[in-house]
Formats: sequence, C-alpha cells, structure tokens
Amino acid sequence: MTFACGTDEQAMEKTWELQRRGFRDVVVLDPKGKELNARAFERSLDIDWD
Repeated sequence: MTFACGTDEQAMEKTWELQRRGFRDVVVLDPKGKELNARAFERSLDIDWD
C-alpha cells in the first residue's frame, strides 16, 4: 500500500494510523528517495514532545 503526503506531519500521522490498523513494517520515503522505517522517520523530525 502506498500513500503520498504533502508534509512531514501528514506522513507522521499516516504512519500512526497504519500502525493502529495493525501494519507492522511501515516505511517512509523522503523526497530524495531515502527509505526510513516509521520510528526512524519520527526521530528524524526532531520533535520536542515536552
């Protein structure tokens, strides 16, 4: 299954949605074609959750 997202936030929300639905191996491709698993993608955003 493939989805296109316009922003990093949309991609992050989609990875969460897919994981809630039971998908285990969620992969995100950045605009340059670099492949990251969902957790690595979230870490790459450098979001301060506090």
